[in-house]
Amino acid sequence: MTTRGWPAHLRRLGLTAAAVALLHAWLVSGWRPLLPPQPEPTAQPPAWHVQLRQAPASAAANRAANPQPPQPAPTDRVGASAPRLQRAAALPQAEPAPSPALPTLGRASGRAGGGAAAATAPQDADLPAADPTPAEPLPLYEPSLPEPAELYFDATRGAMRGRAVLRWTPQDGRYELELVVTPESGAGASFRQRSTGALSSHGLEPQRFVDERGGRGQRAANFRRDERELSFSASTERVPLPDGLQDRLGWLVQIVGVMNARTAADQPRDEPIVVGVAGLRGGVTRWTFDVQADAAADPPAWRLVREPQGPYDTRVELWLDTSPPHWPLRLRYTEARGDALDLVRRAQSATP
Repeated sequence: MTTRGWPAHLRRLGLTAAAVALLHAWLVSGWRPLLPPQPEPTAQPPAWHVQLRQAPASAAANRAANPQPPQPAPTDRVGASAPRLQRAAALPQAEPAPSPALPTLGRASGRAGGGAAAATAPQDADLPAADPTPAEPLPLYEPSLPEPAELYFDATRGAMRGRAVLRWTPQDGRYELELVVTPESGAGASFRQRSTGALSSHGLEPQRFVDERGGRGQRAANFRRDERELSFSASTERVPLPDGLQDRLGWLVQIVGVMNARTAADQPRDEPIVVGVAGLRGGVTRWTFDVQADAAADPPAWRLVREPQGPYDTRVELWLDTSPPHWPLRLRYTEARGDALDLVRRAQSATP
């Protein structure tokens, strides 16, 4: 069909109707090819909104009521070590080990170069576990004490060489006893022990004992007989004072007196002699000397030996003249580590 012969107004109406029909068909069918392609909108990442909330108190109860299946153990080393670290932190901390107590003077201290005084002094022989007083009463002797005397000795201790003098002065029911060890020039400082007290039928009754060593000052033991107590300058300890107790120097003269009494009474002289000896830092030690004749000694002597009673104790050896007044010919203290102080008598002169 053609519209060429139609009037002009009819042709315009027909064209308008055709255009409307085509537009309606496109809208209904969704036909897009007639329009130019439009760009796709860019995708936007989803927005995340995080809000932290405190778990309700019942969460732990819910977890306990609905346990989760066990998770596999982590393979990462740091993560795997965390439980071990937590367990270690829960363990109680161990108490520090107590420092071993330092041995008292006269035990083997093990200190190298113990000073000039240590090189010359006889050592303390206290037992580490000694009771404050002996378990049994000390024997009470009736010694025959010697007359005043002054004895001289050659002194050695390792490489140290020196001289020693023992002075015994009894007078008017009292006594003074002193031992001084002096090293050779440049070998160290001198060492001095002094005992003072009363005399009785049972021999020496010490009242004060002083130990003085170069560079270290004095230490003392006080025999408080009125209070029947023993006190020490190096310790706050006080112990009962048993009868017959001697200090660290007076025991020597007491034994000489016991041997003199046995000789005078024609008693056996090879029976053991027991003396109690007070330490310098507390406690009382029982010293038992075995007595044997030493015919090989020159001159012949009675040899008395006190064996150590503990790992830090001291061995004491004493050689007494076989003739009265039985003064020592030799005295040796040997420590647990093997060091020894050796005094060998040179000569004797009576004190007027």
